[in-house]
Amino acid sequence: YFHLQTWIAETDAEDLLVTVREAPARRVTYALGYDRDEGWRGQLGWVHSNLFGRAVSWQTDVRLSRDTEQIRTFLQKPFLGPWPIATRFTAFRLEQERPAYFSRQLGTQIQADYLSATRRFGLLLGYRNVAVELADDRPATGGDPIPREEQQAQIASLSPSVFIDRRDDPIDPHRGWSALWQLEQAFPLASAEEEFTKVFAQATWTRPLPRHGVVAVSGRLGAIEPGPDAALPDASLPEGFASREVPISERLFAGGRTTHRAYRLDFLGVRGETLCGVVDTPRDEADLCRSDAPLGRYLPVGGNALALINLDYRFAISGALG
Repeated sequence: YFHLQTWIAETDAEDLLVTVREAPARRVTYALGYDRDEGWRGQLGWVHSNLFGRAVSWQTDVRLSRDTEQIRTFLQKPFLGPWPIATRFTAFRLEQERPAYFSRQLGTQIQADYLSATRRFGLLLGYRNVAVELADDRPATGGDPIPREEQQAQIASLSPSVFIDRRDDPIDPHRGWSALWQLEQAFPLASAEEEFTKVFAQATWTRPLPRHGVVAVSGRLGAIEPGPDAALPDASLPEGFASREVPISERLFAGGRTTHRAYRLDFLGVRGETLCGVVDTPRDEADLCRSDAPLGRYLPVGGNALALINLDYRFAISGALG
């Protein structure tokens, strides 16, 4: 922040003296909210924005909700040597409860971003250890729709991305468009053995109506291709259900507030492929992914493709409420 002082001489000329002082480098951040899928959630963090006096930012925060516990710490530099490339070094621990499974993740990431006025080019190198367990309250079944629930997955991946933003406001846009393209390539490295390719693309378009409100359109496409050395799927699975070789934590899901509000979290899918019915049959007679189970007895296991279009009409009710 800065302080201005002005002196006016008899000649009506103005001399301006600007005194600049550095803002406090340390601060505490906090947030509290409610979400339909997660219930009450809160976040508490600590930030040092000028570590060692070299514009290095250090942040540590904790996020808690009914289904998520996350702690992360990262260092961020606005430049990489003489180049305007922001770099970030992150370590995190994440525990997350999903409708069909519970996961624990521990990992590190190195990310570099080149920013311009409307574009961001990113490259992320990550390594994470993922442990997955089936939900305790899942219906009893003779077959097992998630055959890898007791296995740990070590994943090393490289992810380039491109983001173009032509909106008038990144938080509450009324006009413009944006586009995101991201590729993730998982490859064997040290103890990491998973190998797959994941592609994701998203585009948004926003336009104000002549009198009142805003129309917003969003489209998302995603696909996963297992690596050439991935294990073959079980013979009892439906034809084309290739994503069963990819860890469930990396598969594509839909349903919930961030994708489609009319469906419960992860429950938008295809019965017998991405939604597996659970029935009480002997294990040696059970189909691992049934499509004829009674309503309410399905587990979302994710898939290898995603196509989603959202259309919003946004309008003000009173003040900032809309």
